[in-house]
Amino acid sequence: RCDDKDSTVKLNIGYQFTPNWAIEAMYMDSVEYDADFGGVRPEVYEVDGYGLSIVGSYPINTDFSLSAKLGMFSWDAELTEAFGSGNPLSESGTDISYGLGAAYHVTPQIDLKLGWERLNIDSDTYVDSSDIDTLSIGVDYKFF
Repeated sequence: RCDDKDSTVKLNIGYQFTPNWAIEAMYMDSVEYDADFGGVRPEVYEVDGYGLSIVGSYPINTDFSLSAKLGMFSWDAELTEAFGSGNPLSESGTDISYGLGAAYHVTPQIDLKLGWERLNIDSDTYVDSSDIDTLSIGVDYKFF
């Protein structure tokens, strides 16, 4: 069971090729989470990675819009602490990512954004399979 909270730095850059569709690249710096096995010393993982998503947006009115994204997340994970293990183990993979967002259009070039994204970690070797949910607050600047 993984039930932990941590903060991370996530950088997104994108290209809006139509008013409702964009492509977005993402990099996420190391996020740490613990896997708890019922009172046994937890395993501690550090995960970072990058991704590419297609983003669809729908304007609610002139001030607000909603968005959904679907993409791939390429991750590197390192098991830094484990019960009975003194050596770090690492693994990498590529899995699906998806999310939802909302934007407030402050000006034609600046948006304030709130988003949720799930990054799947599907592993069958060293790293515990899990999902990473990110909640983000950000600012978009449009170069046009």
